[in-house]
Amino acid sequence: LSVKERPNSSISGKVIMLDPGHGGNDPGAIGTAIVGNKRVYEETINIAIANKVKSKLEALGATVIMTRTNSSKTIDLDSRAALCRASNPDVFVAIHCDASETSSSAAGSTAYYYKTYSYPLANSLNKSIVAAYQNKIYANNSTMANKADDKGSMFKGFRVTRVEECPAVLIEYGFVTNVVECNALVSD
Repeated sequence: LSVKERPNSSISGKVIMLDPGHGGNDPGAIGTAIVGNKRVYEETINIAIANKVKSKLEALGATVIMTRTNSSKTIDLDSRAALCRASNPDVFVAIHCDASETSSSAAGSTAYYYKTYSYPLANSLNKSIVAAYQNKIYANNSTMANKADDKGSMFKGFRVTRVEECPAVLIEYGFVTNVVECNALVSD
């Protein structure tokens, strides 16, 4: 049994694994945004978000490991979890976008965790994403800012959140089936 030290406020020197969801033969949900005359798929948005997060984390001194770096690579869920176990990061963050089959107006982010010690990470990340939506991305759109209210962090046994070696969360950054939100997700 090994337990990593509780992280301090700095991420300098920490190892963070980012897992951009889907890819290859599983493109994920079809988005409503058009990029280059084509509808964008979730896998493409997930990679873009992961690359931006990676750059920001590395600028703060973290080492970032990516489970995949392009949309054509297929990695099954068990392999993603195994890669996490083998890499022994301080935290694991699966990056996804949500979709709704019943409502094109569904919006907002959700953070999922399975192990109790992953809850603080899920909760903190979700609150930061909600704040970014409300105070920056939708600063001039009160309707969307209100939809970005905090849905909270939810307990869910996704394979990638059941990793035991480190805090592991799955973040749904927003809904690709909402036109406004999908356009925000593909925007710099």
